[in-house]
Amino acid sequence: ASSSTVASPPLRWKASVLNRTRRAFSCPGPNMANRVQGESSSSSLFEPNASVVVIGSGLAGLTAAITAAENRPRVQVTLLEKNLKLGGNSAKATSGINALNLGDGDSPLRFQRDTKEAGHHSGKDRLISILTEQSTSALSFLHEKLSESIPANTPELSNTIRGGGHSVARTWRFPPTSDGRPIPVGYTLISAMEKAANRIPNIRILKGVHVTKILTDSQNKAIEGVVFKEGKSEYNLSAGSVVLATGGFAASRQMLSTYAPSLSHLPTTNGPWATGDGVEIAIAAGCQTTDMAHVQVHPTGFINPKAPNSASVFLAPEALRACGALLVDPASGKRFVNELLPRDELSESIFQHGMPITQWERFAGVTNRTSDQIPEKDDNAKQATVAGIILSPVAAEAFGISALKFYEKMGILKECENLRKAAEILHVPVETLRRDLRQYVEDAKGGVGRFGKKYMPNAGSYADDGKYWVGWITPTLHYCMGGVNFTEEGQLVNGEGHPIKGLYAAGEVTGGVHGKNRLVGNSLLECVVFGRISGENAAKNALATLK
Repeated sequence: ASSSTVASPPLRWKASVLNRTRRAFSCPGPNMANRVQGESSSSSLFEPNASVVVIGSGLAGLTAAITAAENRPRVQVTLLEKNLKLGGNSAKATSGINALNLGDGDSPLRFQRDTKEAGHHSGKDRLISILTEQSTSALSFLHEKLSESIPANTPELSNTIRGGGHSVARTWRFPPTSDGRPIPVGYTLISAMEKAANRIPNIRILKGVHVTKILTDSQNKAIEGVVFKEGKSEYNLSAGSVVLATGGFAASRQMLSTYAPSLSHLPTTNGPWATGDGVEIAIAAGCQTTDMAHVQVHPTGFINPKAPNSASVFLAPEALRACGALLVDPASGKRFVNELLPRDELSESIFQHGMPITQWERFAGVTNRTSDQIPEKDDNAKQATVAGIILSPVAAEAFGISALKFYEKMGILKECENLRKAAEILHVPVETLRRDLRQYVEDAKGGVGRFGKKYMPNAGSYADDGKYWVGWITPTLHYCMGGVNFTEEGQLVNGEGHPIKGLYAAGEVTGGVHGKNRLVGNSLLECVVFGRISGENAAKNALATLK
């Protein structure tokens, strides 16, 4: 992982890279060497001033870049993104971001307890404390960027839901617009953060470039830069600090087969970019990893009847169940679980009580297949398993009719004129379904329902007829709890457990925060909390390298 000798005359950017650059710095530089023409040529890119390189443009990467550039204006920040659009999986986030909700009786200790219990007490206590204690300031940071980027009719994260594993409602979301349209959490935050980054003169953004190596000194104790490719050209980019914010590997069948083989045959909600290349280049640079076997299976990914065996599925967000959606056995039409269990427990119950997807295809008369299909499973692997999902008219209204109509347009959810039609679509007896839902209503009146469910949002509405919404879901690969090992200051550590000077990380690429299972809403939160920490410390280190 050590760096190679670089040529001395600093020259200029290659033109095609410049075309992908948002702007050149107004301060002196960046001075970069012309590449040597050829099939696999390389060149060295020099930064005469303090520089920070951020790899990845999801919420963690954008937060780190903005924090470094705003807090330390002398630092030049380069953000490298392998895709042609910013955002990664952060842009797909739907349920919301966690932060303390003191109005609902919340406290840092209560938040910490919920996070630890969800992770089976295997996360690192100090990291969890930082995550929860800085959640309020993280939310304020996002509101500041939203107001700067969307000055007219600025959306506010002012609605809360209580997701699985939470003891209070602390997952913050945008309320719908005045005409009822939903405001997607991840996409809106990424759009605002991208606009914020574009306004900062000491940030430049390169898209379509793929980082292939982290450069360290010969003793693997300090950072020197990175190597990235643009097309067939390769560049060495020197840096005082590097922040790794490349996300997880829940779309890499190869890495899943290595670290979590029993899950490698399940579909994924992740975009095709979630291939774990950031973890791999960190390992090649001598960094420690932790908890790599812990990959979260989200209990509810939508099954599209037109492509039931697809390897990639659309998330049925936690907010559906937090607003009152119920899960039913696809064979009987009866509930079988507390829908607001922590994600790993709920997924396991679906695996036990649901219907294997090959059996469900025959049961539901589904014959469509897709070339982008789930890998054939072996005897030791989890199999895609199906359950039904149903929302009462009130639960549907609470989630947002406009959002549900979007799912209907995609063919993954259907509005029904009454409960009888809902039962028909689910292929279950209507009277069985009706009796079970009425039992749920009675359970809610008593305060504790079957399967130990105590929090039953909008339960009373299942006594009514009206327009129900139904579909099918399956547990799906969603998030990697494991990743590179990092300190409270955001630094990565080498094989001996010592911090590597100038190398930081934030977001899903890291491990140690969540333990064996992540609490809904903590993903976006960790991006902001540790993105700010890593960005600030990376900038300070880059300035220190000039002294």
